[in-house]
Amino acid sequence: MGLALTGAGLGQALQQPPSVGRGAEQVGGLLQGVGAGLGLAFAAMANAIVSTVPPSQTAVATGLNTIFRYVGGSIGTAVTAAILSSTTAAGGIPADTSFTWGFWVIAGVLVMALIAALLVPGRLPRAQPNRAARM
Repeated sequence: MGLALTGAGLGQALQQPPSVGRGAEQVGGLLQGVGAGLGLAFAAMANAIVSTVPPSQTAVATGLNTIFRYVGGSIGTAVTAAILSSTTAAGGIPADTSFTWGFWVIAGVLVMALIAALLVPGRLPRAQPNRAARM
């Protein structure tokens, strides 16, 4: 659900690339769907991690999830900033084509995330407590 909402927001951004005159309002509006989708995806990832790993590995797995999320966000921000600054209009403002290229790169990463999500293993069966041992 989160990846679908993120994809819908990016699809809308690719169909209506921002223009310099109204860029801030337009980008803000377009990225609301992307932000909502990422929020849903991050919550689903944490749930999938907790339900997939053995209980003794939950802390390590959620910690790695947090590290990869921060590193990925940092790299993604740097790459997008590099793309936006690669083509500038007068006054150092990013050209319209820079936004389009940035959104295409983000869409490509989204497709890779979708493929990775489809490769996530199913849930591990939880051991049922032995009632006879408690009595």
